[in-house]
Amino acid sequence: MQLTGLDLLFWAAGLGAHLMLLCVLLIRRRFRDFPIFTLFILSNIGRTVALFLVQLYGNKTSYFYTYWSLAILDTVLRDIQFRRPE
Repeated sequence: MQLTGLDLLFWAAGLGAHLMLLCVLLIRRRFRDFPIFTLFILSNIGRTVALFLVQLYGNKTSYFYTYWSLAILDTVLRDIQFRRPE
């Protein structure tokens, strides 16, 4: 699976934005107030790195299963984060 330069630019920009947000959460110690959100950002960073490595060294099938497995984790974290207390 080959990516164009624009694809790689968008991928790197998204990773950079998540890293900057994580730095802000850590430097200002806001991770204590928003632990689930911080975990969500960490999972996005991990997902980006994992998918890039699978894309680089794997095949389409391994990318497919990795993508959808991590999408389940993403959905669970979003559900926990946006669940309203009853």
